[in-house]
Amino acid sequence: MSVLGGPYNGYSAKQTVSSKRDSEGTMTRKILRSSWNTPAATGIVADPAHVITPFKAINNLGNFNTKFVSDSSDYIRFRKQRAINRNYNDSAN
Repeated sequence: MSVLGGPYNGYSAKQTVSSKRDSEGTMTRKILRSSWNTPAATGIVADPAHVITPFKAINNLGNFNTKFVSDSSDYIRFRKQRAINRNYNDSAN
């Protein structure tokens, strides 16, 4: 299993002058650990009859939730979290 340069999963590299750490980053990492750590987040589905996109799976929208319509801010947040998730354990940042 790869940890992308960190000594263990969930490693947070030491803060430097060029990197900024704040509560928003902390909350994003907490969300990534809790909701992005599922097979549906990667597009792997157990039941091919109920295929949904990773955006819907992570936001728990499903195929039959017709009363809620997500807007662009939800998708922008999803894309930001996806970018952070791609280098979550990277010690180079």
